[in-house]
Amino acid sequence: MTDFAASATSRFAPLPSVATAGKDFLYLVLGLPLGIATFTLAVTALSLALGLAITLIGIPLFILTLLATRGSRGETVLVRRW
Repeated sequence: MTDFAASATSRFAPLPSVATAGKDFLYLVLGLPLGIATFTLAVTALSLALGLAITLIGIPLFILTLLATRGSRGETVLVRRW
């Protein structure tokens, strides 16, 4: 016979400790404003660049916006320091 309780607990990963859960929660809470700010700036700059695309200002602004959003390394820096 198979012991279903033993096989069910061995299939799943162990639960994180309270310290790990607290550290993960703190990381997520601190990263939330960074994500909101990055998203807001990216959407605003892209909308402005596409709106000004008929002028000479729009195309360089669009290219700069794409380069800036591609090069935003805020999250990567947080992960490496954490």
